[in-house]
Amino acid sequence: MLLTVADSDRKWMDDDGRLEVTQAKVAAAIGKPVRRVYDRYKAAIDAGFLEEVAKGGQGKPVAYVAVIPVYDAAAKAKRRGNTSNLSA
Repeated sequence: MLLTVADSDRKWMDDDGRLEVTQAKVAAAIGKPVRRVYDRYKAAIDAGFLEEVAKGGQGKPVAYVAVIPVYDAAAKAKRRGNTSNLSA
């Protein structure tokens, strides 16, 4: 779904990663129910790929911005229980 909304031919996401399109329009484009689009947006937010930047309402869609998660080697090593190679 994220690839669909980022598709440059659709012009739903601008060059800065800002996305403003109704979930109904995305649902129609991918042939899925609106609830599925909502669930995918939520999953993308939870995974750190989207951030809500403006509430929707009165016919305006919610605005999101794409986020590129930062790789944190120290956090990964800590999760794996290996911190011996991370001394400063």
